[in-house]
Amino acid sequence: MNSPPPNPPPNRRDSLKFDDFIGILVAFTSIGAIFWWSFSQLERGIDSSLLPSLAPSPSQTARPNVLEQNLERTETRTEILPTQREQPSTTVLPQPTPSPTTSVIPVPIPPRTTEVVKSSGFSDVPSSYWASPFIAAMVERGIMQGFPDNTFRPEEPVTRVEFADMLQRAFDRSKTRSTVDFKDVPSGDNTTPAIDQAVQMEFMKGYPGQVFRPDQPISKAESLVALANGLKLTNTSTFEQVLSVYQDAEQIPRYATDEVAATTTAGIVVNHPEQRILAPQQIITRAEAAALVYQALVKAGQAEKIDSPYLVQP
Repeated sequence: MNSPPPNPPPNRRDSLKFDDFIGILVAFTSIGAIFWWSFSQLERGIDSSLLPSLAPSPSQTARPNVLEQNLERTETRTEILPTQREQPSTTVLPQPTPSPTTSVIPVPIPPRTTEVVKSSGFSDVPSSYWASPFIAAMVERGIMQGFPDNTFRPEEPVTRVEFADMLQRAFDRSKTRSTVDFKDVPSGDNTTPAIDQAVQMEFMKGYPGQVFRPDQPISKAESLVALANGLKLTNTSTFEQVLSVYQDAEQIPRYATDEVAATTTAGIVVNHPEQRILAPQQIITRAEAAALVYQALVKAGQAEKIDSPYLVQP
């Protein structure tokens, strides 16, 4: 009856032992260290490689399936939408390029015409100028020449001595007339040989009073008379026939009617700008003189014919 009472149940609120306190302290210290380190890494940026355990690793079975599905979808879309492929190379759509052995198709060349077109080479005589082929031919033969500034001055008038010089350069015919000492042509003058040659070949003659008037401009009628006399052309047509050719035939001087008719029949006359307008009393220009003298050469058999729309056809 006097036995001691049984031991009372342990009270959970009893004070912790020393070992338990040390363990709890270590645990909290470790947790605090971990949190401190984590916050410091957040400020610098966490290196996920240092915490492999914090990021869930991908499933080795599910991921390949997703990739395979994506690849299958990509391949399917590529076949359906070819524009997603790379740019097609030249082998897909080859362009026809000529090979070294490919023959080249020649470009058709228009046939050549027999018309002779010569360029005078002077700055004031373009190739489109009506007398350009005549001027070029006369210069090429040395019958006429230009000026030091590379001009020909085709519209300048021609004097009697200049026309005589053209005739003696163009023709080499027998001298059937004696020399005439003209009062207005000084002996020893550089124009004397040209005048003498033109007179001796019977192309030109003087005026009454034994004068030649070398500096006087020559008219078209006078130039045709000179050519007809020097080439010994005879008139085979009547004056009425000449009237039917020229609209201004009534302006032809009486002394020149036969010679104008003869040169017309011979194909020497060239009228510009109107073929049927002779303008017989008008002073001829250098261009007109070139055309007339060249056509006289054609009549004499010393030159080839030049086609011109201004050549009078008898």
